[in-house]
Amino acid sequence: MPREDAVHRLRRIAADEGAEAAIAFGHAEAEGNPDPGLLRELGSLQIGAARQVYARIPAPEDEARAQALYRDAVASLRASLEARPDPAVHRACGIALRELGDLRAAHAAFEVAQGLRPSDPRFGADLAFSFQCLGDTRRALETYEQTIAAHPQDANAHAGYALSLLGAGDFARGWDEYEWRLRVPEATHGAPPPFPRWQGEALAGKTLLVRSEQGIGDEIMFASCIPDLLAGGARCILECSRRLSALFARSFPGLRVVWRDRSREPDWASLGAIDYQCVAGSLPRWLRRSAADFPGTPYLRADPARVAAWRERLGGATGGLRVGVAWTGGLPGTLRAARSLSLDDLAPLFELPNARFVALELADCSAALAALERRTGNRVESWSGVAANPDEAAALACALDAVVCVPTAMAHLAGALGRPVWVLVPGVGTWRYQWQGERMPWYGSMRLLRREAGGETRALVERARDALAALRAD
Repeated sequence: MPREDAVHRLRRIAADEGAEAAIAFGHAEAEGNPDPGLLRELGSLQIGAARQVYARIPAPEDEARAQALYRDAVASLRASLEARPDPAVHRACGIALRELGDLRAAHAAFEVAQGLRPSDPRFGADLAFSFQCLGDTRRALETYEQTIAAHPQDANAHAGYALSLLGAGDFARGWDEYEWRLRVPEATHGAPPPFPRWQGEALAGKTLLVRSEQGIGDEIMFASCIPDLLAGGARCILECSRRLSALFARSFPGLRVVWRDRSREPDWASLGAIDYQCVAGSLPRWLRRSAADFPGTPYLRADPARVAAWRERLGGATGGLRVGVAWTGGLPGTLRAARSLSLDDLAPLFELPNARFVALELADCSAALAALERRTGNRVESWSGVAANPDEAAALACALDAVVCVPTAMAHLAGALGRPVWVLVPGVGTWRYQWQGERMPWYGSMRLLRREAGGETRALVERARDALAALRAD
């Protein structure tokens, strides 16, 4: 079968019957027709299918399926490259390797891609981000700056540069560069409402619409700016995820909360008179220009009745600790494998005597926890669906003595509530948690524990265990 026919049929099957059927066809076709074009399409389809798994809250078996799809994608793409060098295929291979957590192999793929096509800003930005994933902030910044110098209007390069600057604590330059994210073609912020954009003007007596963007963790993090706006005399309307609406309405008296509904165009006229509008991620540009501008004080408030109910349910022996744990973090493109741990990795934590552990995972992990208890005797309690409901999760977090988690939305929630939270950074962090140090400027009650270069995960988790022991001693 000619290459064009095979590729066309692969795409048609994917459109008509779904990715699974198309992948099965692609595997069968590639056995007798190892054409690089077909293998490239198959690899791209496998990456897309893995991302679709992560588009929902994946169960453990889904997680394994997604990782298998990424591994198959690497195999397909490498087979394509054996026949024909192609920078786009090297790039796709790097993306799959990065999601598998093999950051050095991914970096090698991005280096080859950029070397084959140095004039393409996309490959320069990829390489810069890869340097950042390896912890080399200096090289990341240099590569971004070189790419921007050659392509000053490339939004992807500017947006990536912003994250490296912000993670390095260069907030003034970082927030200015961060505005470029709104120009990235893939950005899904929607059409701006017909109101003037807020540019830091005084807001006393004015009405400001704050528009939602990004994920739950980001919404919580950027909401730390809301108290500043209210203190400045603004009348605020906050658009947010429906899951956050009750928590935000309780936490910010006087704030009007509207749900985000991405299935339809917003009815802006229903909001009444609006003086200014601003996307949530642009608030820090005017309110957090330096580290000193981050108050780090709690700003979310759980439902007191629900907190009391959780305390009664949890009980607890005198002198014991009730500890929430979450070990999975990230979604497609957010370094999920490098940000996550396994339940077995947490074994040193479970050695803490007289402690009660509660799972704060988004997915239903009851089967994995039952298997852990049979295998090791370590018991971790869980209530399905609680962590996925931010308002209920906030009440549970406030009934716990501490939270230990990887970089995930639960870290933001616990920090915004002022709960003691230790964030385990097993590999690369994200800009929100800074590239180094033990503090996250957004949350005063949070401490970051980073795995040392060449260090073991066990030593990282032992540090969290020792911190909990010290908390109990206090």
